[in-house]
Amino acid sequence: MSALENLMLSTKPSLKTPLTPRTPKTPKKHHNKRELDNIPPQKFKVGYQKVTLDVDLEQNSIAGETEITVLPLDSSLKTLKLDCRGIQIKSIIVNQRRAHYSYDDFLQNQEYMNDIDNPVLSDYQYDRYFDSNSESITVNQHAMLRSKFYPLFSDQNDTEDPASSFSECTSELTIRVPESIKLRLQDSSKISFSPIGTNRSMNDTPNTSNTIFNSDKVYTPLNIRIIYTVKNLKNGILFNGGVHTNIPKNLWYCHTFNNDVGCSASSWVPCIDNFLEKPAWDINIVVPKTIGNIGQSIIIGTKKAEEAFRKSALQQVGSEGTNAKDTKVVEDEDLEEIENSMDSVPLTVVVPDLVSFRESPHPIDVAKKVVNFQFYNPVCAHHLGFAIGCFEKISMVDLKPGTEELIINQNSSVEGSEEVTMQFNVDTANTNKVPTMLYFLPGKREEVINTTIFLYKALEFYSKEFSSFPFTSYTLLFIEDLPSDLCTFAGMSIASSRLLYNSQLVEPMFRTTEILSIALAEQYSGVNVLPKTLNDIWCVSGIARYMSNQFLKKLFGVNYSNFTFQKRCELLCELDLGKRPLANQVFRFPINSDQDMDFINLKAPLVLMILDRRITKTDKLFGLSRVIPKIFLQAMSNDLINGNNLSTAHFQRVCEKVAHHRLESFFQNWVHKSGVPTFRITQKFNKKRLFIEMSIRQMQRSSLNKDDSDYDEDNNELVSEERNKNFVEAANTFMTEDHHFDAQPVFTGPVTVRIHEADGSPYEHILAISDPLTKLDIQYNTKYRRRKKEKREGTEDVDEKDKLGEKEKETKKKEKIEERKINMLGNVLTSSEEIDNWDLKEDQAANIDPEADPNDQNIEDEKDEAFEWLRFDADNEWICKYTLNLTDDKFESQLKQDRDVKAQFESIRYFGSIVRPTMSHARILLRTLVDARYFYGVREEASRALAKISNEENDHIGMRFLLKTYKYLYCYDSEIRKGYDELDPKEYLPKPNDFTNFSDLFVMKAIIESLSNVRNKDGDAPIELKRIILHILKYNDNNNNKFDDTFLYSTIIKALCNLILISKREISDLNADYTKKELNSNTVRDVKDEFIYAAIKELNRCLKMDEWSPSYRNIVTKVVLEQKIRFVRVGLARMTFMDLLNYTTPKYNDDIRFVAFEGLLLIGGLRNSSILSYYFTTMKLDESLYLRYQLNKGLVTSIGIAAYSGIPSLLDDDEFLKSVSVLQSGDQSQESFGSRIIQIEDSASAKLSMRSRKDELARRTIQGSVDVLRRDLGMGQGLKYELWEALHSCLIPINTRRNIFDIMMVLYEPTNSFMITTSLPTDKQIIVRVKSKVSEAANRNGESFVVSLKREARFKIQLPVLKLKVSDEKANNKHKVAISDVNSAPSPVKKPRKKKHEMPMNLVEVRKTASKFDVKIRFSKKDFMSNSKERNKFIRHDPLLPLRFVRFNLRTKEVTVSTDENFENFVSIPSLMITLKISPQKWKLLLSDSSDSNIDEQQLFPVKTESTMNPATSMVSHKAHQASLNELEATVSMKTEDIDKERVLEQDPEVQHDISDEGEESLQKSRGHSEQIFDGSEVSVTENKPLSWGSESKSIIKKLSPVRRDPDSSLSPSAMSHTLGRSNSRSQSPEITEKPKEKKKSGPKIKLRLK
Repeated sequence: MSALENLMLSTKPSLKTPLTPRTPKTPKKHHNKRELDNIPPQKFKVGYQKVTLDVDLEQNSIAGETEITVLPLDSSLKTLKLDCRGIQIKSIIVNQRRAHYSYDDFLQNQEYMNDIDNPVLSDYQYDRYFDSNSESITVNQHAMLRSKFYPLFSDQNDTEDPASSFSECTSELTIRVPESIKLRLQDSSKISFSPIGTNRSMNDTPNTSNTIFNSDKVYTPLNIRIIYTVKNLKNGILFNGGVHTNIPKNLWYCHTFNNDVGCSASSWVPCIDNFLEKPAWDINIVVPKTIGNIGQSIIIGTKKAEEAFRKSALQQVGSEGTNAKDTKVVEDEDLEEIENSMDSVPLTVVVPDLVSFRESPHPIDVAKKVVNFQFYNPVCAHHLGFAIGCFEKISMVDLKPGTEELIINQNSSVEGSEEVTMQFNVDTANTNKVPTMLYFLPGKREEVINTTIFLYKALEFYSKEFSSFPFTSYTLLFIEDLPSDLCTFAGMSIASSRLLYNSQLVEPMFRTTEILSIALAEQYSGVNVLPKTLNDIWCVSGIARYMSNQFLKKLFGVNYSNFTFQKRCELLCELDLGKRPLANQVFRFPINSDQDMDFINLKAPLVLMILDRRITKTDKLFGLSRVIPKIFLQAMSNDLINGNNLSTAHFQRVCEKVAHHRLESFFQNWVHKSGVPTFRITQKFNKKRLFIEMSIRQMQRSSLNKDDSDYDEDNNELVSEERNKNFVEAANTFMTEDHHFDAQPVFTGPVTVRIHEADGSPYEHILAISDPLTKLDIQYNTKYRRRKKEKREGTEDVDEKDKLGEKEKETKKKEKIEERKINMLGNVLTSSEEIDNWDLKEDQAANIDPEADPNDQNIEDEKDEAFEWLRFDADNEWICKYTLNLTDDKFESQLKQDRDVKAQFESIRYFGSIVRPTMSHARILLRTLVDARYFYGVREEASRALAKISNEENDHIGMRFLLKTYKYLYCYDSEIRKGYDELDPKEYLPKPNDFTNFSDLFVMKAIIESLSNVRNKDGDAPIELKRIILHILKYNDNNNNKFDDTFLYSTIIKALCNLILISKREISDLNADYTKKELNSNTVRDVKDEFIYAAIKELNRCLKMDEWSPSYRNIVTKVVLEQKIRFVRVGLARMTFMDLLNYTTPKYNDDIRFVAFEGLLLIGGLRNSSILSYYFTTMKLDESLYLRYQLNKGLVTSIGIAAYSGIPSLLDDDEFLKSVSVLQSGDQSQESFGSRIIQIEDSASAKLSMRSRKDELARRTIQGSVDVLRRDLGMGQGLKYELWEALHSCLIPINTRRNIFDIMMVLYEPTNSFMITTSLPTDKQIIVRVKSKVSEAANRNGESFVVSLKREARFKIQLPVLKLKVSDEKANNKHKVAISDVNSAPSPVKKPRKKKHEMPMNLVEVRKTASKFDVKIRFSKKDFMSNSKERNKFIRHDPLLPLRFVRFNLRTKEVTVSTDENFENFVSIPSLMITLKISPQKWKLLLSDSSDSNIDEQQLFPVKTESTMNPATSMVSHKAHQASLNELEATVSMKTEDIDKERVLEQDPEVQHDISDEGEESLQKSRGHSEQIFDGSEVSVTENKPLSWGSESKSIIKKLSPVRRDPDSSLSPSAMSHTLGRSNSRSQSPEITEKPKEKKKSGPKIKLRLK
């Protein structure tokens, strides 16, 4: 293949999106034991793979060797394709024969460009079209560059057939099987390839090494041995430290990292990296023995080896102690030197299998050791994991029942357990059969024990409830600098040290416990059970999180589980707008489990929880508690697809077998379709029929108006965060996807309605929802008449109250009150004294609403209705939002009497959403907040509801109740007295913190957060409230508290900053502190400015205190920095880049540095090339892996924030300043979202606010946001340069490269072409010729071809010039043209003698009226036949290509011109179409002089014509247009027979110059007149009518001058100008008859100029 062929671009993916692989559909079958369903076929299986890795921590490199046992399934196997990325292949041997291979890694030259040992560089050629320094392509060709990585960065999901969306392997390494190897049929049962050792797991799991064969035919096994080297790893294995860093050697380590599905393991070992290939593994890792041996090689037999043996002996003697009898005397100095030396610290290899783990010395190197572990059960390459470093270890511990003593697992030995300060006792009753081990960095022992104290219970719970642990052991490693929180491997999990917390912290407990419980559950579902296709990932992920939720339900309680479920359902209802279905997601390869799975991880477990409710409707013993163990048992016995691959269809079948009924509608609603339902429910009790009439109307929030949804970003931080984080992905999906998934119109299924009737008994009714509007009648069970009788008796008692004594009446009243208080929550603050002190009005008075609807006349009847309260979906079978028309007293009864947290949560949400709240509503919420018997989450919601109902109309009753509650619960002066100053900050002096009761901590945080959300009508908060919050922050005291208050302190800071933000006052100095005692009169104008000044000083004091006494992970500094950036973004303050650059230095922790870097972008760094250069350089070269990964995610989030909120302009580059000046001058943009005008005002807030209301409207849609982004950021040269350089850098991982491609798709319009420069001569045409079609493997869409460039001589197409001259009867030799009316009778004239270049008089005939102007031209066939020796044919193939190919037919004397060399396929019958353009002024003159028979020569006007090759027609017409047009146009048609007689091709180009002087003069005149014609718009022909040309007609045409084509002009038909030669015809042609116009394929355009 030539070099030019290698440079040609492939058209594998389309312009907008990378190619989506299409897997052929297969008929659905019922699953059986050996069924493969529609798994892509392959010609071989990998049975066993042995890997040996020599890890160099100093150089961050690996010398590897792997032996792969391949089992061919087809005798025609010739090549083997393996996934292999960023690896230098040294040699490949197949069955002891050296094999040829090809390595097609597109990034290999970038990864090892500076490596002189790279064999690839030996034949490397500079790619000037795709290198970063190329001038041919720019950032707009990003889609073409993206296609070169296929299948990387492409959408791997097939929307039309989700069940067949398998992840396509990259297959960079192709190995050719030597021809000398013959594949012969073998008996699969006799093939043995298992590693040496036991073939059964500790839990009696059967060996499945032989069960991988899905075909009875197995041929001769192939043993492939590959020797390779890996350097500068960015994927798969991550190194921390090295000789190029300043990190101490004891903190050097490396570990596997598998967040990128399908691209992790293949980055450090050649393999098949997918979920379908699961061989047996034998892993050998060669590492230095100690820290001092790193980078050393001590060969046995050298002096260094002897010294090493001696040190090893001294160390062994020292470790044995002095009590042994046979110990030799050793010098004390040597022992101290060894103990104090850091170099003697051994390196630990963390392995996932503690049973098969073996450690042995290196056979030839004394400084190294070999660690071996094996996997006999099927494990895919993606889940291979290990780590190397100076780690400490301890076994998993547990609490002894009933005590606070820690017990330890006796199945695993613990080194140095005596160093633990806690007390350990061994209790056999709490031991587990599975050996477990915890590894961590030095100094983290207590935090690890405190964090993992629950893990032992989780393992025991999973083993009892679901299945035994699928692997022989479990290992958990905590390391610093892990990019994500968690990585899961087979029998091993690697977690970040950021999850660790000590016993003094409370808040991290819930999140860390959930993450680690999920990590353990993923060993069951996620590693042991794998998804069959990409669209089955939801099922595997959902099962793991469902297991975790069940354990957390047991650990934290039912209330916590139900409350968390309700909150997440509410969040899902806000996010699931326009999203893809669970089983049909967007999977842009490589899938990143940390970035791409958030929505699946949120929705999948919720769907499984409601599925469990549906199944358990029939029998409480059934449900997912029986489904999941069945699936795990099938995976263990190899009964799933491909052994242990789970599909959605199979999961549905298992659920249906357990439930004993079909679940098709459920899976269609929640798995295969998107969206969540919204219900509007109305109910009314019919007293006559004793029925409750219920109407359920179902409405979905469509994805079409999802941007106009009713949620408020400011009030829902999680929704706003998710939108910003997922904008780039959503925009890419929107621009590259034709199929959109809207919410389905109707969700169907049963729903439970629970009615608490008058007798207090709950009655459940199961209703079926199948239509958008469902009307139901629910039977009433309690005898309503009896209840009415009781009412009448009560009335009679009231009438007889005068007869009763006062004591008797009081006794009855107390009995009724006590009876109502039985089993009722919220019955606090009910005494008369408390009601008076808290300003709670009397119940009867409070129940009278002065603003109630006057139509509500039956208030007492409503109180005495048939039921106390009603609940919709009482069993949590739906994920939905609904409204129910119940009265306030029913919601109050539900809040006080229903013990279900969900019911209480719904009541709180109702009271918080009332439009016109009253005192009764606030009183209910207050009592809920004060009552400690409620779950703390419900009390938090009550505090938020009080803040929502607080407004100026009700005198901020919600705010006053919140302040009283805070004073009552958390202040020194907790007594609530009547008449005290509620808004005096001195009344709110907080007591020292005491978090012994965790619920008090969370309620306190909720109250302070809610107070910061109180607003006036103008959007500001009362100044008294601001002073109180500032007072609370100043006097927060945590000295006597045994728990840390870092998170509480951060909450108070955020609340104070919210109050500063809503003040909308410009902050003059963000760095003000307490060193400035006097206030500046210019900056402080009123009490608001005084508050802001004091608050800023307090914030800076917090910064100083956190610097001197650091908080947990410096959270206080991080929060203050985030809030300052918020002030700058909204325009309240000024902050220079230098203020933030200080926080980006390594002296701060990674979280603070990341906040500072992100702040640089958000305050205008995206428009500054210097800041972008610093940002991208840090993202490539910083020592912290976590920071580099966070900067990658932060860049994506910043683009989302810029799209939805915009970014201020503090220090823009020059190109942005020019664009602003253009807009200010009034030059409006012509973009799709309309023009925008920017007004620059003096106010800082106006300068930094949104520039246009139109931008705000545009940002409500994804397309509008993309347009705004391209306008605001697309022109930035700094961003273009950094993104383009990053794409070609070897310093970024695959995930970062994918994110950059996605960002470029959003910011820059993709272009699928570019200009190239070749060394071919400029006077030759470059011909692109298709050589062959691309192979099917590379050409998925059938549109790719291999083409070649060749030089071809340029020739000129010479067409004869038609020169018309008509003589007047009075002046035959003056060549004058006259005009006559065709209606007048023709008069005979004497025929003048024609000269050489004259045309006959009857050649042109004109018919002119007031509305049209018709011209007809005739030619003589005889003269053409006699004089023309060659005939022509114009053939059109592609209108975009020039005429290049000519065929001469000597027999028929034809010359054929075409754009394609295949002439026979494109022959057509063309004709000449001439378009005349006439100036309207001349047309008016022509009409005014229509009665004259003669016209002066000076009145002649030029006419420009254009001709096209169209089917032959005999008529032409022109319709006159309005005089306002600059030009008019006429069309002339000529018959094909006449054109064919014309001589159109001149062999000799010089013939063109052989014209008369008169012709040259005509040419000059024609060119002069043509300048006057091109001043207007063209008018097309609208109607055609037949014409007749008489001999006496006076023509308006004088000459048809020859026009030569410029030899250097392009051959494109649109710009090509052909020339007509002179005709020698003197005879008249017969009159042309009228023919119907036929539509045929037209040829190239030919432009003529008629004068």
